[in-house]
Amino acid sequence: MRLLAALFGERSSLLAVRLLARLAGGLLGIALVFFALQQALPADPAAALAGPTADSREIAQMRSDMKLDRPLPLRFARYLKHLAEGDLGTSTRTGQPVAAELRAALPVSLVVLAVAGIGGLAAGLLLALLAAGRPALRALLLALAVAGAMPVYGLTVIVMALDWYVVGPRPVGGIAGLLAPGVALAVPTALVAARAMWFELSLVMQRTYIRAARAAGASRLGAAWAHGARNALYLPLASTGVQFGTLLASLTVAERLFAKQGLGSYVLDALAARDLPACLGAAMLLSVLYLLADLAVAVARALADPRLRRA
Repeated sequence: MRLLAALFGERSSLLAVRLLARLAGGLLGIALVFFALQQALPADPAAALAGPTADSREIAQMRSDMKLDRPLPLRFARYLKHLAEGDLGTSTRTGQPVAAELRAALPVSLVVLAVAGIGGLAAGLLLALLAAGRPALRALLLALAVAGAMPVYGLTVIVMALDWYVVGPRPVGGIAGLLAPGVALAVPTALVAARAMWFELSLVMQRTYIRAARAAGASRLGAAWAHGARNALYLPLASTGVQFGTLLASLTVAERLFAKQGLGSYVLDALAARDLPACLGAAMLLSVLYLLADLAVAVARALADPRLRRA
């Protein structure tokens, strides 16, 4: 809270409290939803862990060992305790802790999401700003719209072909090898951000202070950059926050086609093996990532718009 208050100022402590309360409520809601899913799904984790050759007595003993025969409120309290300890269960496919497998896959997906989310947002804002400042550059927005109209798998295949042409058919390790799937996913994000920024700038550029800056000798691009950009950020940031959910869904396609062992590939492997703990654990982690991205967007919007800090 002190960090948020330092960012927003002492008068904005109420906003910091609201953001932290939204984060806590979202985390609790995610835990409740996934606990309800575990109870509603027909799959029996005790039978899965006991193995296909286990009889009813062995399955009952396994249920007792896993404390699945306790009342529902006690099971939910135990579920929350395990989540707080980072325990997401054991994979029925590999026999390893799901949390450990997710920790191994997470860095790959974080790099891809950072390139797609932050890189796509920056590219979209820059293209819209250039198009607003220099009408001759509006063709860039048209080119981006054409690229963004393609499905994600089509963009991924095109970027893969370009990557193979420039780098070669061998996969590239490290961060450099993760740029290609990130670029493929960045195009739709850039399109959403550019359209929202263009719409906001078309309104902002008609304001009195912009006309005053132009009358004082500032160029159209200079006035858009110095006086219009920050005032037009609210809608692009909000739109990009919503787009982050689409990025998470598209992660499976990009990672699978580029043979990257991130969260997307992990989800597909778990689904193919009907590994319920792994599926639920990965889905929960993706939900938490979306919640954290939404919080980051809210902070960025408050930093860009001082009126939100006094709300």
